[in-house]
Amino acid sequence: MCEDILDLDINGKIVYGVGKDVTFIVCLAPHIQAEDAEAMAEYAPGRVIFSEQCFDNTTDKSNVKLTLRDRGIEIRML
Repeated sequence: MCEDILDLDINGKIVYGVGKDVTFIVCLAPHIQAEDAEAMAEYAPGRVIFSEQCFDNTTDKSNVKLTLRDRGIEIRML
């Protein structure tokens, strides 16, 4: 089965939504911060997958994790 891949503009950064209903998001964009995670959460994905290189520092990474966790969204890091 093939899923649609959607380009999503999150605060000027392109991330990828998988499935028509955005079942999950794949983020490879650099400089991700908590406000970007808030915008991703609006799509109500069950999971967001990030590359470790998405974050400038551990504080940004922690803030994103907490933002999504508080919304009940699972987070994975590659």
